Amino acid sequence: MPIVNDRNYGQLLTASVARRSPVIQDIVYKATPLTRILRDQGRIRVRRAGGPELRIPVEFEKLTAQWFTGYDKIEITPKELMNSAVFNWSRVVGMFSLNGTELLYNQGEEEVIDLLDFYMESAEKSVK
Repeated sequence: MPIVNDRNYGQLLTASVARRSPVIQDIVYKATPLTRILRDQGRIRVRRAGGPELRIPVEFEKLTAQWFTGYDKIEITPKELMNSAVFNWSRVVGMFSLNGTELLYNQGEEEVIDLLDFYMESAEKSVK
């Protein structure tokens, strides 16, 4: 059985087990918030919960190229290049309340803004 040290345990876990995304998210070369990247690419999706967590592989380090001639020393320290961003499954809710009187006064010709629609849109924005 191979010996696994702390340095590469996260990388091995990311590359080997658990439910995971098959695509590595690059957070070194494209250093913008992950949600913005996903939103810009139209890749934010509703996922069904499965397993105890969602693991998304992320690249968080880069290898360094080195110039050398002759007997120059070359840095060969191992680097862990990827690990997982781990998210627990959760749900979200946007709450609001309106009473019957408010809804009654907001009807017919006197209605300028549909109060129920306004609150629904506000709740949707807060959830997003």
